[in-house]
Amino acid sequence: MSKWVDENYINRLSPDQLRRELQDALDFQYELLDAMKNQVELPSPYVLKCLDHGASWPEDKAIGNMLQPKHGLDVVPPVSECESAAGLWWRILQGLKAERP
Repeated sequence: MSKWVDENYINRLSPDQLRRELQDALDFQYELLDAMKNQVELPSPYVLKCLDHGASWPEDKAIGNMLQPKHGLDVVPPVSECESAAGLWWRILQGLKAERP
C-alpha cells in the first residue's frame, strides 16, 4: 500500500464517475501540452481555470486584465481564476519564447 493512501480508504465513486474524472484530467493535460507545443497566445478557458492554482495574485490578475481588451471576454472570461491564469500563461509563454544560451 502506498504511503499516500490510508489503509482504510474506500473509493466511493462509481466506475462512470471514475471514467469522467480520468477523462477530465487527460483532457486538461492534452490541451495544456498542445498549447505549450504550439505556443498559443492564450489556451482555452478550461485550461485557464485549471492553471489558476499556480498564478501569482495580484500580479498575474493585473496582466490578465490587460489581456482582456485585446483578446475579448470569450478568451479571457471576466472570472478572477481565468484572469489570473491568463497572466500566468503570459509569463509561461515569455519563458517558452525566450532565447536559450
